[in-house]
Amino acid sequence: AYLKVMGCLPPDAEKMKEICTSIFPGGSKPSVKENRQAGMTCRTWLLQVLKILEAEGFLVRQNGIEGIEKTVKMISEEQESKSAAGTFVISFVGEI
Repeated sequence: AYLKVMGCLPPDAEKMKEICTSIFPGGSKPSVKENRQAGMTCRTWLLQVLKILEAEGFLVRQNGIEGIEKTVKMISEEQESKSAAGTFVISFVGEI
């Protein structure tokens, strides 16, 4: 799925880079497997970035991070069901 998160006014590129790299205090591991062993997945990384954006006032939503996660989970499950049923045609594209 391709999702645009509403309520986010991202910082400038340098600040965004700083936020994104701060999630890996010792730096990213060289492989997906090693990142996963360290407890880091794309989902956990993204949630941590969103939490920082929210804490610093760049993300303002009534339902907060929990609402984003719930909506993404619902969309993912729907897409997975369609894929399993053989009815998946195109990735979901939308705003949340």
